[in-house]
Amino acid sequence: MTVNSSAFNGNIVAQTVNNNNKSFQQSDSHYPDATVPSDSSTSTPKLISAPNVNFGSHKLNSATSLIGSWDGDFKVSGEKGQEIKINVSLAQNFKYANGKDTGVTWQLVKSDYSSGTLETSSQDISTTPASITYNDDGTGDLIASWNHNRENKQYIFYDIQISKLNSVTEAGDYTATLKWELADSP
Repeated sequence: MTVNSSAFNGNIVAQTVNNNNKSFQQSDSHYPDATVPSDSSTSTPKLISAPNVNFGSHKLNSATSLIGSWDGDFKVSGEKGQEIKINVSLAQNFKYANGKDTGVTWQLVKSDYSSGTLETSSQDISTTPASITYNDDGTGDLIASWNHNRENKQYIFYDIQISKLNSVTEAGDYTATLKWELADSP
């Protein structure tokens, strides 16, 4: 039996590969690095698209509060089973033509069937961000997931509600801006 010893300069994986495949060994005892697959089992979630919320057209003083309809895509990239937290807040409220705030308030409404019966709660987003928790089902499509949960009366789904509509005194087309951002993300 012959045992050889050689000086090593380089990657341990490369030495193993090169010792097993002598044709790769260099004459100066330097071993090139071998490509080794990395374990990237967790990915950083990303916000791909955020939806608009449509409250439709209404006559003045016809309602004091409305639930909006999701309009567009609300998608994130992550991994199946990954919990993703998204903060939403009001960046700019409805304003009159003169720039004055209308006084409308905004809430994130959480509906939850997890206990077998519907439980709802709301968080005011007019001045403070509220948090949405999404357990990625592998699609990254929050609205499709919420619509499925709503239709099947299961798990959690979210809506945006506006209130104090009786404070609006002028007819017009109003636009507000919501701010969506991932919580605890780089």
